[in-house]
Amino acid sequence: GQRLLLGHGGKLEPRRRFLLRLALAVGRPDVDALEDELTQAQLKEWAAFFRLEPWGAEAAFLRAGTIAAAVVNSSGSRRRGAKPMRPSDFMPKSMATQESRGTGLDSRRLRNELWSVFGHRMKPAAGSR
Repeated sequence: GQRLLLGHGGKLEPRRRFLLRLALAVGRPDVDALEDELTQAQLKEWAAFFRLEPWGAEAAFLRAGTIAAAVVNSSGSRRRGAKPMRPSDFMPKSMATQESRGTGLDSRRLRNELWSVFGHRMKPAAGSR
């Protein structure tokens, strides 16, 4: 059966959300079967890999937004004194809103999400805070 686990406010629990992302990335339509097949150690390894190299639409929009912001900010076409463009300025509104509220894809949020999935703190990657 379906195990659509919802947390506060009707949002997917972080563990289930990660499993859905993983199933999508590896081409597995049955998320429950994937979860049953993976050991806790394998799931932790996938989570660590995702932390280093995020995948999916959110990561793709963040990469594209970063490139677009860099191009615009370095083009010299902005008014003097104008705030630099941010990646969120080039992302869909829902993702841009997440980034501005601190719920989008960033290392601190991702680390906290993974901590809530696996029940312990994960060490930050070198150079991140």
